[in-house]
Amino acid sequence: SPTHTTQENGELQRMKGRGADLRPVPPPSGQRRVFAPGQREPGILVTRAFGDDSARELGLSAQPDIRKTSFARTPGLVLLASGGLWDVFDDGKGQDALQTLLGPGNLRQLGPHRAAQG
Repeated sequence: SPTHTTQENGELQRMKGRGADLRPVPPPSGQRRVFAPGQREPGILVTRAFGDDSARELGLSAQPDIRKTSFARTPGLVLLASGGLWDVFDDGKGQDALQTLLGPGNLRQLGPHRAAQG
């Protein structure tokens, strides 16, 4: 699904249309944080989230991006995670950690915390 940040034009336009003050994050990210005009908060980076009522009037949405798919022909494991996890692993550095975490029996034998440490 889309990233649900101000890097997505539709998300950016929704936030602008609701009067959000969009301030650039230090380069080279190209992202912008969402603030109330003239304020130092909320300063959020995402445009969709649950529970952040302070940003609702600025266009923050709790509406999920839903897509229907089938995993009937997908062998093995399907890992479903939020953007927060993928942000940590965005440049491939976390691939080894994920492979260890998901290695045969690791979760069951070690538990998620120890398995992730390798």
